[in-house]
Amino acid sequence: MNKTTLYLIITTALSLLLVIGMGIYILIGFGSESEQEYIPTGTYNPENPETPVNTIDGAFVEVLPPTYTNMGWWSEGLLAVANQVEGAGLERWGFVDATGELVIPLQWMYVSAFSEGLAAVWVNDKWGFIDTDGNTVIQPRYEQVEAFSQGRAAVMRNGLWGFIDTQGNEIVPPRYMTVRSFSNGLAAVAQHNATATWPFERWGFISLDGNVAVPLRYDFVNCFSEGYAAVFNGRRTSYPVGFNGVWHVINTAGEYVLADLPYGRIWRFHEGAAATRRDVDGVLLIGFMEPDGNWVIEPQFDRGGGSEGYNFQNGVSVQRHGNEEFALVSRSGEILIPLGEDTISDFVDGYAVFGVPDLRCHCGRHALQDGPYWGIINTRGEVTVPRTLTHEELRIIPGGLVLTLDGCAEVGYTMGVLTVDGTLVNVQPFAVNGLGTPNADGIIPFMRDGIWGLVTIDAE
Repeated sequence: MNKTTLYLIITTALSLLLVIGMGIYILIGFGSESEQEYIPTGTYNPENPETPVNTIDGAFVEVLPPTYTNMGWWSEGLLAVANQVEGAGLERWGFVDATGELVIPLQWMYVSAFSEGLAAVWVNDKWGFIDTDGNTVIQPRYEQVEAFSQGRAAVMRNGLWGFIDTQGNEIVPPRYMTVRSFSNGLAAVAQHNATATWPFERWGFISLDGNVAVPLRYDFVNCFSEGYAAVFNGRRTSYPVGFNGVWHVINTAGEYVLADLPYGRIWRFHEGAAATRRDVDGVLLIGFMEPDGNWVIEPQFDRGGGSEGYNFQNGVSVQRHGNEEFALVSRSGEILIPLGEDTISDFVDGYAVFGVPDLRCHCGRHALQDGPYWGIINTRGEVTVPRTLTHEELRIIPGGLVLTLDGCAEVGYTMGVLTVDGTLVNVQPFAVNGLGTPNADGIIPFMRDGIWGLVTIDAE
């Protein structure tokens, strides 16, 4: 399933789900707003738990009252929004800006996020592209499309894939069985090959002008990142091995930097190293390898955690040891802090939430245990708020703020605010059904009683 199709299924079949803990979205219920003073439970003064909680004044500010039946994601300053067509049971999509103003009218059945100034729109069973003013730049004529990357977008016609430029010119006429988006000036492409191992395809790379830059001779490839790609020859198998053969690392000229590595898996290079699975005394363990083959961290981990999986993120990675416990690991291999069985979210502006995994609330009756659940940690391994917060959910947003949610699905959730150091932001309660992903300025899609609006936080 391509990325555009997946995006559309999510935005039209579901209301946006809340990303918390491991970075997954959680659907939550509705509660009415209370006029009483609201102090979220469990707020903590990290300097001295015996003293009153540090506070600053703030307020929730509705940028856009609940108006739309659906919202997508922010992209290039715009947010996809939709309303149902009366009596038709269908939605029509358009875009609002950060002030909540509808700048592109609701007129398409489906849309994608903007990328490089263009968004895909679906008209009469075909895909085309519009610009940020809502003008049709590329007429709808494709069965499927991908987002633009490096001035090229993958498009499908008659079941085959090619690439167009931002003017709609077909740089590569549709002729490939499978393709991936351009990165580092190259795109991975595959053709059916009956002599290949399952899934019977051979992979290589093409350049931006459509010429074959690396011949189609591999059974699997990673996309290029940071100037390198790991490529594989052999048989793909089931987890945990995944691959039975040899790996190579190539540069953008297609030259071997490393060759014939009998490893279980090499992932994409990120922050100068690639997570690599290798057999160590009969056990498959993960370490981190630089493009020249030097080990930044020798294989010693069972698997990665968090939605970033095996990659470094802001210089750290969450990995699991053989004792089933997770730890926050630096790029040098130093264990910054053991996390035990706690989960950890993705880092936002250098901070992440960690705490008890898979906690669910049932109107005040916790499914696992009573007591503290969440804390906040930074990329240096410093705990800015110990695991003492008893909110049902926490979510870090841009600007050093943390959204707290209290309540449950049966009666609704009330939202409050902390800072990443545990300071309580004095706000009036704000009732929500669900939350979307905020933009870089902290403007947050929220849902109440099935209708979506926008809210932001005004804090000292």
